Amino acid sequence: MDNDREKLLRLLTHPDNGERLQQTKDILTVLNYQVNAKRLETHAARLSDMDGVIAELMQRLDAYDTENSDIQRTIAEHIETSLARHSDTLKTVAEQSRHMDEVTDAFSKQLYAFELESKKDRADMGTRLSQLVENDKEIHAQHGSLIAQTLRHQESINAKLDQVFKHLEDLETKQGRVRADFLSSRDPPQHGAVRGTRAVSSKDLPDASTE
Repeated sequence: MDNDREKLLRLLTHPDNGERLQQTKDILTVLNYQVNAKRLETHAARLSDMDGVIAELMQRLDAYDTENSDIQRTIAEHIETSLARHSDTLKTVAEQSRHMDEVTDAFSKQLYAFELESKKDRADMGTRLSQLVENDKEIHAQHGSLIAQTLRHQESINAKLDQVFKHLEDLETKQGRVRADFLSSRDPPQHGAVRGTRAVSSKDLPDASTE
């Protein structure tokens, strides 16, 4: 345990310690930013996938609207063609009227069935869109939480680095005091006065366990 403390003390008092700490801080910062960038890319990819799903759903809605318009246009064209072809006699008109009723009924049934299917699809798509909106909200919330967590982590790292720098400054101050006491104890007596010298013992040195 004492050996570990001595190694730590030597590491902290090494002349290149400040540069090493700065390099460590830079490496931690880069790694932190890289991890956050990767997570942000993942969230962006998920958002892009949802945009694709929404675009596909919108295309299906447009296709349903187009198909509905085609059916209505077909009904109108067929009615106009039938009226033009059988307008010469009442009998033909009556027959054509019956025929048109049958055609209209058939197309109406087809249109009604299509509208039911379209309503069901629209309801399903509405549910999926609601789920996508909820997922989007959750992703945004996770994104905000990730940013807040990153900031707190960065502040914690900065605080720890500040403590290390303060610790180094305290060590340098204590070592300066010990060195000054040691040098003053070796000064020769002045003006003929006999001055006692005091050897520096291990008690005068800073205790590494208190650092």
